[in-house]
Amino acid sequence: MVGDLSEKSFEEIWNGPMMVKIREQFLRGENTMCKGQIAEAGCNKLNYDLLLESNDFSPIQKKMPIRVIPNFDGKCNLRCPTCDHPELKTNAYHSEEFQELFFQRILPGVKQLDYYSGEPFVKEFTFELMRKAADIAPQAEWSFNTNGNWKMTDSMRESLDLINIRWIAFSIDTLDANEYAQLRKYGDLDLCLRALDQLIEYRRSRMLQGKGYFDIFNNAMFHKENWRAFPDLIKFVNAKGIDITFSFLSIPDEMSVLNLSEAERIQMLEFFIDSLAAVKINYHAYAVISCVYHSLPAIERVRFSGQIQQLVRSSAPPRTAESTI
Repeated sequence: MVGDLSEKSFEEIWNGPMMVKIREQFLRGENTMCKGQIAEAGCNKLNYDLLLESNDFSPIQKKMPIRVIPNFDGKCNLRCPTCDHPELKTNAYHSEEFQELFFQRILPGVKQLDYYSGEPFVKEFTFELMRKAADIAPQAEWSFNTNGNWKMTDSMRESLDLINIRWIAFSIDTLDANEYAQLRKYGDLDLCLRALDQLIEYRRSRMLQGKGYFDIFNNAMFHKENWRAFPDLIKFVNAKGIDITFSFLSIPDEMSVLNLSEAERIQMLEFFIDSLAAVKINYHAYAVISCVYHSLPAIERVRFSGQIQQLVRSSAPPRTAESTI
């Protein structure tokens, strides 16, 4: 945490010593605070033109933030063993001071709003923010991570109609209902799959009304409790006409596939090669296979190299609006 609004003003935090140090490290390419995440996910690489054109590449910022992750309480309807985002028991964002800061000073210049944690579609504040942003920040593009454990209502559709959606990612780690209930405590796989179908239909109707395309994809966590679901998840999204990404779990270590024995990882790789021989995979799926492949000794990698190259050649390009209509 870089600051507490109950102790300091936003300006004192935004251009405080910690934030200035972080920016200076990024500008030098020497960031140390999150080097593990950078090495694993390349999250330091800005590949979004809208932000790139508007960014101020200096340690002291003269402008307000142009990208906001509005997760003010972490509220979620599920409890997942792989989640490291705690639910905060706070209503601070309802205070007069916060409302003035966020809605009058920050939001008008925001170009991107990203809900990365908690469950956005069970929070009334999410829909309040959509309604207000439609007037205050109509230029903003939104992205959401969702567990899909909700019902699509007319009110939800009306709120989504007001905003520019960049993408919505579901978190479906397995298609086995019992396994899903263990990985997503209090979750209901059938409810989640219905929500996915409803959202795909909403996107289709939205495009027909000329309101623009947005990506829908599944962002699955990959770890040793669900690795056998990997091929079925790829086949599932291919059938749905959506994409898939994978988060390769490394923390906590005890849940990582890299914590399995060499023999188990070899068995895993053989299973993937056999199961996906005639299946289109995208870069993200290949990256997971590659992580497992590169965790093996050189002599084993030589044995699998030809089959891995064949999977690379079968990799599919990302889906586009034209391929979805």
